[in-house]
Amino acid sequence: MKNIICILFFGLFSLQQLYSQVPDTIWTKSYDFILANRFIETKDLGFLFMGRNYNSDNLLLIKMDNMGDTLWTKKYDRFKCPYFNGHILQTTDSSFILAASTQPFITGKSDIGILKTNKDGDTLLTRIIGTDSTDLVHDFQPTLDSGYVILTKSNYFDPTRPVLWLIKTDKNLDTLWSKTLPSVIIWDDIFKYTIIQTSDSGFVITGSTSGNNGAVLILKLDFLGNIEWQKGFDLDLGGDDWGVAVIEENNGYLVLDFGNSVSLIKTDLNGDSLWTKKILSQVDRGTSMHSSFDGTYIITGYTNEFHGDTGWILNVDNYGNLLWKKELVYNYFGASIGSSINTSDSCYIALGHSYFTNILYKLCPTPNSINNHQNKIETFRLFQNFPNPFNPTTKIKYELPKSEKVKIEIFNLLGQKIETLLNKQMPTGIHKIEFNGQKLPSGVYLYRIEAGKFQYIRKMILLR
Repeated sequence: MKNIICILFFGLFSLQQLYSQVPDTIWTKSYDFILANRFIETKDLGFLFMGRNYNSDNLLLIKMDNMGDTLWTKKYDRFKCPYFNGHILQTTDSSFILAASTQPFITGKSDIGILKTNKDGDTLLTRIIGTDSTDLVHDFQPTLDSGYVILTKSNYFDPTRPVLWLIKTDKNLDTLWSKTLPSVIIWDDIFKYTIIQTSDSGFVITGSTSGNNGAVLILKLDFLGNIEWQKGFDLDLGGDDWGVAVIEENNGYLVLDFGNSVSLIKTDLNGDSLWTKKILSQVDRGTSMHSSFDGTYIITGYTNEFHGDTGWILNVDNYGNLLWKKELVYNYFGASIGSSINTSDSCYIALGHSYFTNILYKLCPTPNSINNHQNKIETFRLFQNFPNPFNPTTKIKYELPKSEKVKIEIFNLLGQKIETLLNKQMPTGIHKIEFNGQKLPSGVYLYRIEAGKFQYIRKMILLR
């Protein structure tokens, strides 16, 4: 057991060395007078913006190829989106589904709008959910039962303050249940609250318990939206504390604090703090976080400076230690970076804005670091599958320092074997194998590698 732990540690360290080098900027593309706050990589390896014009509230979808060049733009007059905290997803059949706050022409109050289009942006279905008050979409995520969850904030349920409102739908976007959370004191502002579904089919929400000088909120719900526990973290770093991203790990949750200094909070599964880490200075703001290819984390944000914001993307290890940081500018001006994603070719795409322009940056590890790594494989490694969550296919990557018989198997959470993906002798080197979950229901699955004496298990999530 000690030998296995040592192998895993040094394998992870070597892999992190590859990605801990500052990536190169491969290309930069700009889009004038577009305000986009959400984007995804599409199944054809291009990209899709969800946004609006600066001079109009009408919802826009902008489809781009893999070089960021615009293929088509669609405007949706029924969806007026003065606030932009929604999200967009692509389904198995390549259609797109999004949720956003809408502002009907008649009432002038914001409702919850859901739009489904085909792969060319043509409308297939719309849903409007709302009350007689202002309802703001904050997040929209797929769920393990092939449906969706919408996190909103509404002023309808309590006239004195906003209340978090959770709406669960089936795969056809019909409402299954909704739940208000009046006991959770939140801030009356458009800043984002975020939700993820956890592997136990429940949910975790992060945001802020109040506004100025408030605390980071971490809220655990069961599968019906009932509160299991609520935690607040006042890091007392000289500014607002606001959770803007949360990631579930095997032994707890990792939350990014938007507030001064860009800080991480690591908790156990009960929400109790394991550690906190201040990453930058008090003039920095963190805007997004996601897992990287090597189990570390990519964070985006900006630095508040007198002459304007300076955007950046950075990488931290599993304990919040800074591995690298890269500033991102546009035409010598600052650019606030709002989010980033991993891409299928093991690179990153970051989305930023500078004045009246949105910018995409493609960043990739340097060729020399990749070549050096391929020539210096010293330990066995099993990567996190990508993409994860996936629907219906994902790729599992592993590395062998020597030729070995390799077995890769898929299991459900009951320990029942689903499939043997590989069982044969493999040469030294970097390998990938694809898993297709087309015949499986949504859920959490395990994949295990055996290569000689090396064994390792990881978790992956299929969302249909």
